[in-house]
Amino acid sequence: MNYSKLVLFLLALLVTFHSFGQTRKQLKIWENHLETGIEFLDNNNNQDALIELNKAYSIAQEIFLNNEEEFGEAVYYLAVTHDSIGNYKKAIPLYVEALNNLKLNGLSNDIDYNDLARLGEIYMLVNEYANSINFFLEALKIIETIDGNYDSKYASILSKLSLSYKKLADYENAIESIISYNTIIEKLYGAESEIYLIGLTSLSEIYIAIGQYDKAAIILDNVLRQLKNIDSKGEAYIKAIITKAYLYNNKFEYEKEIPLYHEVKRISEKGKSAYVSANNNLGVAYQKMGDYENALKIALEVANNTSEEDPNHPVRYQNLAYNYGELGELDKSLENYEIALESCKSKFGTNHPQYAQLMDCIGQLYERKGDLARAKDLFKETLTVFLNNFDENHNQYGFYLNNYTRVLLKLNQNEEAIDLMIKNIKISEANSNTDNIDYYRKQLNLANAYNKIGSYNEATAILVKYSEKTKQILGNTHPEYGNMLKSLGESYLGLGELDKTIPVIDSLNNVIISQLDKVFKFRSENEKKSFLKITNQNFDELQSIMFQLDKPIGRLAEINLDNQLMLKGLLLSNSKNLLNKLSSLDNPEINNDIIRYRSIKNELSGNISLPNQERDSLENLINLKESELVKLYSSHFDDAISFGQSWKKPQSKLNKNEVAIEFSHFQNFKGSKFSDSILYVAYVFKKDWKYPKIVPLFEEKQLKLILSRKSPNQLYVSRGSKAKSRVNTKAIYDLIWKPLEEYIENSNTIYFAPSGLLNQISFAALGKEKEKPICYKYDLFQLSSTSVLANKTIEPSFSNALLIGGIDYDYIISSDDNENLIQQPYFNQQGAINIRSNKNRGESWTKLDGALKEVETLKTILNHNGSQVYKWSGAEASETNFKKLSGKSPNILHIATHGFFYENIKSENQESLITSTENKYRLADDPLLRSGLIFAGANYAWNNTEKAIYGDDGILTAMEISNMDLSNTDIVLLSACETGLGDIDGSEGVYGLQRAFKMAGVDIIVMSLWEVPDIETAEFMELFYKNWIQNKKVKEAFNITQRIMQTKYSNEAEKWAAFVMFE
Repeated sequence: MNYSKLVLFLLALLVTFHSFGQTRKQLKIWENHLETGIEFLDNNNNQDALIELNKAYSIAQEIFLNNEEEFGEAVYYLAVTHDSIGNYKKAIPLYVEALNNLKLNGLSNDIDYNDLARLGEIYMLVNEYANSINFFLEALKIIETIDGNYDSKYASILSKLSLSYKKLADYENAIESIISYNTIIEKLYGAESEIYLIGLTSLSEIYIAIGQYDKAAIILDNVLRQLKNIDSKGEAYIKAIITKAYLYNNKFEYEKEIPLYHEVKRISEKGKSAYVSANNNLGVAYQKMGDYENALKIALEVANNTSEEDPNHPVRYQNLAYNYGELGELDKSLENYEIALESCKSKFGTNHPQYAQLMDCIGQLYERKGDLARAKDLFKETLTVFLNNFDENHNQYGFYLNNYTRVLLKLNQNEEAIDLMIKNIKISEANSNTDNIDYYRKQLNLANAYNKIGSYNEATAILVKYSEKTKQILGNTHPEYGNMLKSLGESYLGLGELDKTIPVIDSLNNVIISQLDKVFKFRSENEKKSFLKITNQNFDELQSIMFQLDKPIGRLAEINLDNQLMLKGLLLSNSKNLLNKLSSLDNPEINNDIIRYRSIKNELSGNISLPNQERDSLENLINLKESELVKLYSSHFDDAISFGQSWKKPQSKLNKNEVAIEFSHFQNFKGSKFSDSILYVAYVFKKDWKYPKIVPLFEEKQLKLILSRKSPNQLYVSRGSKAKSRVNTKAIYDLIWKPLEEYIENSNTIYFAPSGLLNQISFAALGKEKEKPICYKYDLFQLSSTSVLANKTIEPSFSNALLIGGIDYDYIISSDDNENLIQQPYFNQQGAINIRSNKNRGESWTKLDGALKEVETLKTILNHNGSQVYKWSGAEASETNFKKLSGKSPNILHIATHGFFYENIKSENQESLITSTENKYRLADDPLLRSGLIFAGANYAWNNTEKAIYGDDGILTAMEISNMDLSNTDIVLLSACETGLGDIDGSEGVYGLQRAFKMAGVDIIVMSLWEVPDIETAEFMELFYKNWIQNKKVKEAFNITQRIMQTKYSNEAEKWAAFVMFE
């Protein structure tokens, strides 16, 4: 006997018995996990079921082959579990594996059509419609074999099959499938049954998608009538209403769409899907109508009430982001798009149509921000993802391609852009998809391309046709119509047909202004500012046209001047009287809103040391409260704001020897884009002129170059720092004033309104070499806008005055104060080395002896005039006392103190810099926090880097002043350094102390443009008050004072020309 073979045989037998024992043990464990999992699944305990069935599946992979029935059973129940909890991406491959198991076992006939249908449904849920169609067709074959093709089960799958075809834009098969469905349902349940009417609603949706609106309308009118009789609050009726609204949306009849969504909201339960969906669509309809107020309100409501788990979460935040973008709040828009994008990625991945849509929206945002390269990449990615799901015949493809070609054109890739534009138009025409705004946009893009390459005749033919069609659908104030007009005006201008250009520009201007009107009725000042920043580009383009003409056109000058009169201080005038006029209503509820608003604003302005997060929270709350007050204001006052400014109103107030000059600056638009050049012009008009004259002046960089050549010359103790010699004014005269000479000859009175950097110029000191300055030749009156001339002139009253000067800036800490100190973090000195201001960091504010003498002298002068005069000096001149003036301020307010203004500093390590009191002002974002006045005891808070005192600290910011009511004050005189400076912001002028006092209700303000010598300032003020009392006309007295001071200090403009008076 061969013992070695016997030993091997016995060992093999032993291993086999051992393996068999192990397998039986695993089989028992598998059975337990499978049965337990199925039991959990039957009881809807899906999470525990998933745990057990995952274990069963793992064991099955070890002990069964993939063609064994036990393996198929484990796979199938695990697939069902993932399906039940919404893990569709995991359910699909498991379902497919279970079906393959049956086929491998030769059990294809045992495949349940329900499983095939469910797999088709899941593919629909993950937007894989081609796969869903295959499984639906396979399910239909099985049902037809067993029960025939007139079964309700067969019909049910047909309806899902139709929807899949529709999603793939295969409308022919979609219609055929839904008609087959309706035929079966009508035979089974009748033509008046609810289920049959639901099928008709689905058919109408396809007709809408292919533009057969009349067919859809006939079906829906019939369906709605019958469903209302069956159940006027039922889901089927609600779906039909929403479909009818969808029909109106596609026809751009938004005014008909909106009532239908309101009807759905009325009959639906709040919070339910139908209600939320209708509300969301309602917001979109408002947005398309240009009703930004309702659009944003609804978008916020819907987004805030949509949970992150909701599959609609991405699209809700996408809608919100789009609304912010339309309002010019691009950063807030991007923030919400990013929320939507992350939500979309987590729910659907990056190869989903929703992801493509978000990429397109973000691309449009970057296009508006001017980042064309980034926009192009995003649009390209959009097209790639979209074509992974659909083909080029889908409607949405044309929309995305249109955006891509537009940015190609802006990047000067003209040939490729035009080829794709023509291709896009041909696709729409091949699909008979030409009677809608999307198609008109494609034509507009092509027209813009023709304009760019100089093919103006081709562009004009397109634009004349489609601008009219756009107006018919959307109305004559819609932005889409405005886009058409802008391009049409460019075409006519290119052809030299100026008689056609100007009427188009006129109509375009009305569209732009109507959009401003809508936004300004419900937004806060900061939010309006964002919108205005975007809108101003249109006004800049209109002004740029003047430089493309061979000769000036009077009507164009008139349009642009009227726009400048409207824009100058638009935000300021809109906000200035808001609270006072609302208070005049004497409504307790409104008064409480005002008190709450002021309280929050005081909290923000009085707590400069708050962490950024808390400041942001307060600022958001202020914007919200201010928006609510603006809406109240608009609803109670018809004259909330006037956008219909006309230069003829101030013109009518001029005398024959008077001239008005409205300065303006704008970014030059040349070719098809904005250049880096900022141009300055003057609009000049006299009493008898038919049109204003446009006088080109200079580029901003020329003025900056001259101003940068000034050199400091420390001469006198000044209010805030050291006196400086000013730049030789001849160079500035040649730049600013010389071009105007021929238009202002024979005039002795000039009213002028500066713009941009001209707010920093002392016009009185301008002059030719070896001649006296122009303040001798003309009576100069500086205005915030020449539109002020239309107002009735009221001289300031001498009845009462408050004079503040001789302030004690030091603070003595008492034992009681020690209990009220709060700790401050240490200041990072190294980070602030390059910060500039009118005062060295860490310096104390020194007492101004000249200021005390000044107010004492002025008190004597005013007392002799019979005025009731109050004087604050020393510790009495406190910030707390000043704030108590709100609502009961004097007619004359004279403040002789230190002032401060800091330029806007941007720093990457700003967080580490904002740790000392002074540097919190230096680095504040808001310009109204970077300028202010110094009152009693301010040195402690200003210099102490470790502690600050609760309550008012003696540092009165412009923001705090703006929150006061100084409407009883006729004139404010700020006898302090650089109080006329601030951030220059577009047409709004200077954001600083002058704006703050204007917002507080003061009409006439005297301020300084540079650091003022102490002694000569007191001299100037004494002369001014004497001249004022004698002359009784405040502006004439100011001019006389300047001339007297100039005669005495003819070569020292810093001693007399710093002060400006304006209203």
